[in-house]
Amino acid sequence: MLINFTFYAFLELIANFSSTVRTILIILFILLALGLLVFFLVKPILKYIGSIRKETYFDAAVKVGTNFPEVRDELVNSMQLISESEKQKLYSSNLIEASFKKFTNE
Repeated sequence: MLINFTFYAFLELIANFSSTVRTILIILFILLALGLLVFFLVKPILKYIGSIRKETYFDAAVKVGTNFPEVRDELVNSMQLISESEKQKLYSSNLIEASFKKFTNE
């Protein structure tokens, strides 16, 4: 925010703007300052409280799968194997390891 203020002050020092331009610059400064405040302060606080849903690994896997369709099913399947194996011992560790090796090789 200090860099933002210094930038606008430097512009004013060099150009000696009219009142209208200074008004636009102060409005831009305030909007940018509010945007930074929301992004770096309000949003993390809301995530910490739980008002904003945190993204899970499965959500990230779906996003990766939409951009890279060739790995979509294998990525989700591998993640499901791990999550199921943490809950219950249904799958062997060798099967899970082989699944991830195959996925990383592709």
